[in-house]
Amino acid sequence: MIDTNAINEAASAAEAAVLLYRGGFTPIKVCGKNPAFGEGKGWQSRTYESEEAVRKHFAGWNGEQEISEPIVENGKTISKKVCRNRNVGVLGDGYCLFGANTKKAVDAFRAVMPFYDETLARMGNNPFECAIFKRSDPQEPFWTGQKIMTDEESPTTLADIWGDHTQFVAWGIHPSGVRYKFTNDKSPVPLSTSALKRILSEVMEVLGKGHRLKIQEKKTDLLEEHPKRHDNLFELVKKKVRIK
Repeated sequence: MIDTNAINEAASAAEAAVLLYRGGFTPIKVCGKNPAFGEGKGWQSRTYESEEAVRKHFAGWNGEQEISEPIVENGKTISKKVCRNRNVGVLGDGYCLFGANTKKAVDAFRAVMPFYDETLARMGNNPFECAIFKRSDPQEPFWTGQKIMTDEESPTTLADIWGDHTQFVAWGIHPSGVRYKFTNDKSPVPLSTSALKRILSEVMEVLGKGHRLKIQEKKTDLLEEHPKRHDNLFELVKKKVRIK
């Protein structure tokens, strides 16, 4: 059981981290949205043996920290020193998070997943909730990150999908000043890896022409179990071409 109200109202990072650990997550230190400035190299491998270990790890993790971030100024990306809040993130391994950036993506997710609104959800700066699902077979290899984008010269990202070797912020303050929070106390709906692959393919079918899936880092063949049903996405993954 995840006590989301208690997490949202936690007065310190250590308190929030312990509550997240009790809920089945692996909490990590994050500066703003960046775990590298919190945990350092190898943040994806963070583990704990007990709640006390979590509490000790996050002791004193509060306030702000100055870090270097890529900032776009006058059309150019430069590295700039900025202050970011010390937040608490959780590892994505064993979970899958659907982060919609547009209503079109939300509608496509709901069309394919009638249970989309029945799972744990988190809100950040984005006006749309992120739906969090728990993988029923976490031992199966899974993608580390995907983007659903419009198929144009200057594409728009409709949604981000996170899995293994990623993280998301679960407590703290977004760089914009908005506080992260869970919006319900539901348990993450369990889904198998093959079901998630199938769902993503069907979402692309609902979105149709003019959209593509960007594979940020592929750990497995997404369509190895459904080559006939999902020829379009199979070709996308194998040849890295766009769906027309």
